[in-house]
Amino acid sequence: MAQAKTLTAADIDQLLAYIDTRKYAARNRAMALLTHWAGLRIGEVACLRWCDVVTSEVQIKDEIRLLPDMTKGRQARTVFINARLKAELQAYVA
Repeated sequence: MAQAKTLTAADIDQLLAYIDTRKYAARNRAMALLTHWAGLRIGEVACLRWCDVVTSEVQIKDEIRLLPDMTKGRQARTVFINARLKAELQAYVA
């Protein structure tokens, strides 16, 4: 089985530049970075709720807990949020 191609840094920059020209750019940028930097699947991003990502003090959580219903294999898992993604998501929240 062939290895899936991954996006290079230049590809990500090009994708984000395109997203910035479209409607709902902040939301779409956050979703794209969740898939790339956190490793979430599209279906997992679509299942996320505000309270899964943001604390009651409107700060980005350090980790996202995915319930079994939210994942492909029906197995709960925890996804850790790195500093770059946290900054991007905080910008979206603001």
